[in-house]
Amino acid sequence: MRFICGPESPRKKDSLWSNVVCLCASLSQVLVMGICQGFGVFLPAIMDEFHTSREFTAWIGSIAFGMSFCLSPVAGRLCDRLGSRYVAIIGTVFCSLGLILTSLARKVELFFLTHSVMFGLGACCCRTVNFLITAKYFVKRRSFATGLVTAGTGLGIFALVPIAQILIDNLGLSGAYRVLGGVVLANCLLALSFDPNVEEEVASVVQENTKKGTEEPQRNQQKLIDLSVWKVPTFAIVTLSFTGISIVLNTPQFHLVRFCKDLGIPEDKSSKLLMIYGLSSCVMRIASGKLCDIKWINPIYVYQIGLFTIAVAVISFGVVSAYLPLCVVSVFYGIGDGISLSLTNLLLLTAVEPERRASAFGLGNMFISISMTVGAPLAGFIADKAGSYELAFYIAGSMGMIFFCIPFILLCLRGNANQREEIRATKESDEV
Repeated sequence: MRFICGPESPRKKDSLWSNVVCLCASLSQVLVMGICQGFGVFLPAIMDEFHTSREFTAWIGSIAFGMSFCLSPVAGRLCDRLGSRYVAIIGTVFCSLGLILTSLARKVELFFLTHSVMFGLGACCCRTVNFLITAKYFVKRRSFATGLVTAGTGLGIFALVPIAQILIDNLGLSGAYRVLGGVVLANCLLALSFDPNVEEEVASVVQENTKKGTEEPQRNQQKLIDLSVWKVPTFAIVTLSFTGISIVLNTPQFHLVRFCKDLGIPEDKSSKLLMIYGLSSCVMRIASGKLCDIKWINPIYVYQIGLFTIAVAVISFGVVSAYLPLCVVSVFYGIGDGISLSLTNLLLLTAVEPERRASAFGLGNMFISISMTVGAPLAGFIADKAGSYELAFYIAGSMGMIFFCIPFILLCLRGNANQREEIRATKESDEV
């Protein structure tokens, strides 16, 4: 009972219990987001069973993925009101019901209600809790802890994609959904570790650029959506750039198995490409989080490396057609994905002071979800019209190159800020 209710005194940050929370949050990502982002293995099975197009089928997984981000402001406020533990359990129940009801659906249109909406809502609650509770329990090693939680998604893709493929091959599409719906309930046990009774963090400016636009945190604390976070340059630039790159991000993730099938590569081999992507993404999510704990490394530069790698990898998918080169490109695609996603979560969580963290994380994810929802279906639409995926990969990768350039704006802003400081210092010295 003590494990469930927690001790009377607040738990300490960066403690042994913090490590338990981080581990459970990472495993939660494995279960929930591994299924959500591993939709690429379900896409060809749904297309074959219901005779649907690439675009139509991609909407099912894409809406679920978008839903896991878009309602983050609501999930964040629910965490403030109900506590992280209860929100995670509620989200898990929604995930399980969504998958089980999908297994019973006999019309593909019902997948939008069960898989896209119900499972997506549950995934949103679980994902938001995982990052907020981790940020709450860590200060000194927050970057590394955030990287570990983010890595859970990559590990989930690596572990669950082959399992899902085996389930589909042996039990059929409905059987696979039913089994995964039962497995995801294990997340309720992980949520028991999310004790909200943790010592309060001393309010401090986490980033230099949060000094501007943070004079009224208490006034905005009760708002569902605190728009004042847009005054923080790091938050605004990271949100806008990753909103753009998210159009590109899901294109290979959802369509890679079908793309390989069009090339004549068997599904058991093509699903291994998702495993390679998931493993390399997992490794880089941890490594980039650890890297950014080093004081002299600027997370923005690491973030941009991730964006550039994604863009180059997506273009490369349209160039290569043999299995071995596809494996190499999948590695680099996972590297870019791991760096950019880990750093996006970290920057959103640290761009503002603690009392506005839930609003910043939720609002940023809400904007990102829009492009995440549209990206894969748009690629499917282009592939349906062109008859192949090559053009879709070229267009997506070119767009990625454009959004890679957006964070350079921060360098200009900081340069102007430094100039203003020098001018002000000169004037003060002249007056003296």
